[in-house]
Amino acid sequence: MIRKVLVFALLVVCSTTGAKAQLCIPDTVYNINLDNTTLTWDPSTNCNTTHYIVNIHNNGMLEYIYQVDNASLDVSFLSFCRTLTFTVTAIAEHILGAESQYEATIALPTGTDITVFNFTGDQIDRDVLFQWQVDDDYRYCAESFKVRIWKEQEAAPQEFETSQNGYYLTDVSQCMYYDVEISVVHLTMEHPVAKFNYTVPPIPNNPKLVAVTQGVYTINTTWSLESYAINKCNVTALFINGTRFTATIPISDVPERPDIVVSIPGLRADSMYFFNVSVKNEAGISGAFQMAVQTLPIDPSLKLDSEIDSFDSS
Repeated sequence: MIRKVLVFALLVVCSTTGAKAQLCIPDTVYNINLDNTTLTWDPSTNCNTTHYIVNIHNNGMLEYIYQVDNASLDVSFLSFCRTLTFTVTAIAEHILGAESQYEATIALPTGTDITVFNFTGDQIDRDVLFQWQVDDDYRYCAESFKVRIWKEQEAAPQEFETSQNGYYLTDVSQCMYYDVEISVVHLTMEHPVAKFNYTVPPIPNNPKLVAVTQGVYTINTTWSLESYAINKCNVTALFINGTRFTATIPISDVPERPDIVVSIPGLRADSMYFFNVSVKNEAGISGAFQMAVQTLPIDPSLKLDSEIDSFDSS
């Protein structure tokens, strides 16, 4: 009986050893290479390899998983200029081999020019935000941008390099005109220049009341306009609109922009008047400055003197 048990145990061991001998673990693949947009490698030949698994990582993060039957993969779907890690594993009858890793950069095709487009300017108070874009296929190739900005036909531009696809231009003037040139820098090479122009939207601003002098029948006002340094838009007129008085005062604009003096006559004594005052430039009419002012009452002593003089002359 003991002899039969020993024989059975020997058969089991021999049978298990035979199953292990049939398992085949694929060899590690070698010579992984990226040629333009095709990833290739040497096939694993020690086993009956059925397919390969290719994992694509970026900075340690898995982005793509592909299963292929042959020792190559078309990676033309990847963006240019990205540095990625490719992991290739051979599989034989569901048995995985050891991984092989390869790091490579998706090269920009020879002769490719990268230019910027969609240039915009957004005014934020006294500042303007310039922004631009590059095609999505080349967004990783734009390591930096060279920017040149000319203000009002200046001989020398403001020139700088930035890694951002935008620039914040501060303290701009209304109606100021800018010429802008932007080029992409990739691997220290400057790509073709894209040219744009931008004029700061000429938004008219309200006039400011500097002084007011009240009389019995007349009100004298003094108004200041925005300085030429802030708003270069040509100013053409000042409007005063009230219940009993409407006037348009033409303005011949000069860089000094002196104050505008306006007299409002023909009013009633001791009366309240309301006026809307606005300024017009080449872009349009500003919002209204609302003014409320009262004329002076008639001085009783002046009236009495007038009556005495009238009596004495009779």
